[in-house]
This record gives sequence, structure tokens and C-alpha cells, in this order.
Amino acid sequence: MSHLDCAYATLSARSIARFVAERFPFGPVTCCRLLQRGFNDLYIAAAGDRRAVLRLSRAGRRRASDLEYEALLLAHLRSRDVPVVTPQCGRDGRYCQPASAPEGTRFALLFDFITGREPEETPADAYAQGGVLARIHAEAAGFAVPYDRFRLDLEHLLDRPLAALGALLGDRPEARQYLTGLASRLHHLVAERAGALSWGTCHGDCHGFNARFGPDGTATLFDFDDGGAGWRAYDLAVFLWSACAFAPARRPLWRDFLAGYRSRNTLARPDLDAVAIFVPVRHIWLMGEYAAGSTGWGTQWLGGWFNRQIEFLKNWEAERLSNPLGLG
Repeated sequence: MSHLDCAYATLSARSIARFVAERFPFGPVTCCRLLQRGFNDLYIAAAGDRRAVLRLSRAGRRRASDLEYEALLLAHLRSRDVPVVTPQCGRDGRYCQPASAPEGTRFALLFDFITGREPEETPADAYAQGGVLARIHAEAAGFAVPYDRFRLDLEHLLDRPLAALGALLGDRPEARQYLTGLASRLHHLVAERAGALSWGTCHGDCHGFNARFGPDGTATLFDFDDGGAGWRAYDLAVFLWSACAFAPARRPLWRDFLAGYRSRNTLARPDLDAVAIFVPVRHIWLMGEYAAGSTGWGTQWLGGWFNRQIEFLKNWEAERLSNPLGLG
């Protein structure tokens, strides 16, 4: 019988329950279920009245140091009363816990379950999320730990995604040529402005849905998996990108998000003007994530969905990068 390798396994909720009970001082797990699978796999575990979410990274996507950095950043922000998700430390004194899976070692973090409602497409919710992002930028200034973490530079956001995409586009030479040319143009636009742009700790994925809201309207942000040191303009651009690329009706909420940010932190004009440049950067990054994960979930997205994303990039470049930005 031939030996077949595993590219991506979905681990059973029963095994995750044992893992949580063994690795974290959480208590006997009475219930555990899979919430979602994808870039990471998420499980919800319960021990009596306590609930927590275990995030399990895909094999090879993250290092232990990446997760340890993330958890320590969250602990730092929590110590300054910034409303972000709370990480749980393992029994061994570390937040990141390795798990042996059929495809290799995967790394896990455990977070307190956030109660509250999901975000709604309202000015108030957008304003609240902008305010929390501003506090993250302000309170994380100077944050440093002895753990290596990827940086949100153009190698991470453009070059690596483009390489992953290029490996799949042998039968799409026009798309490959366009993406390569666009990446070069974006490199040039960022380089022109880099000296004037703010750099610091970023959430990395504040697209409008990684939050829960309390009865008083306070937003608590979670999912810092794609965060790290980067351009603040990129962090802001993620919210605008999400609305423009996938939910145009949410486009007016950008100004509310921006107003919320400005209520808590200053925003220099060069950073605001650069937001439009980082929208296509973010879009290429997402397409690259799909390409990198294709060994586990396939390449069917290279059909109509892919064509629509190329069209979005072409339209954005023509309409937003060639004319006055007018973003606020």
C-alpha cells in the first residue's frame, strides 16, 4: 500500500478538548466543538461556566515566536485597559503551545471567549472600532519582547504573496504579468512616501468584523494573528479595503471609522493619503494567502472569484491611484 502524505488535517474536537485540559489551567473540558477551519482552525471549549476559543495555526504558517509575541502584545494592551481579547497562559508558563498533527507541528493559542453581539453595519460600530484601533497604536508604542515576529513590510505583504500566486498562474500569463507590474508600481509608490509614513505595532486585520460589542457599545477587538510591526496606513486601509472590495454598501462607514480613530489618536496627512495605496497591497496579500493555502483547500477559487479580484485591482488602480484620493 502506498504511503500518502497529509497536507491539511482537521483535528477532532475530542482531541482538542484533551489538548486544552492538558496544556492550560482551564479545568476539565465538558464540551468542545469546531467553529471554523481555514487560515487557522478555531475551536470553542467549555469547562463549567468558563468558555474559551482555541486558535490552531496551519502547519508552516506561523512560528512559535510569532504566537508568543502576539499573546504578549495582547497582555500588554490589556494591562493598559485597551479592550482586546485576553490570551491564556499554558501550564508551562508560555502562551504558545505546540500540537502534533498528521501534517506536522501546529501552534495554538487559547483566548477567553468574548461575550456580546457581532458588529453591525452602523456608524456607531465603525466609530467604536476606529477608536480601539487608535488606542492600540498609541498604547503599543515602544512595545518590545525577545520574540521574533514577521513584519508587515512589502516583502510580507506583496513579494511573498506574489510568489505564491505566480506558482499557480502558469496558464494565466496576462494575470501574472498584471500582478507583477502592479506590485512594482505599488513598491514605487510606497518607497516615495516611506520616510513620511508612521510605523508601529498594527492589528493587521481590523476589517470591521473582528470585534464583539458590549451593551454600552464598547468594541473589543480580537484576531491579531495577522498583526505586527508595520505601516499604520496599512492598518487603517484594511477597514476601507474590506468595504470597497466585498461590501460597497459599507463604504460610507469609512468616515465614521476614521472619525473614531481621530477621537483617540492623531493621524498625519501622509498616513491618510497612503491608505489608498495600501488597499491593493492588502488585496494582493489576501490572494496570496489563498494561494499559499491551496494545498489544503484546492484551487477552485482560481476561476470566477479570481477574475473578480483582478478586476477590482484594475478598477482601484485606475480610479483611486491616478486621481486625488479624497479619503477624509
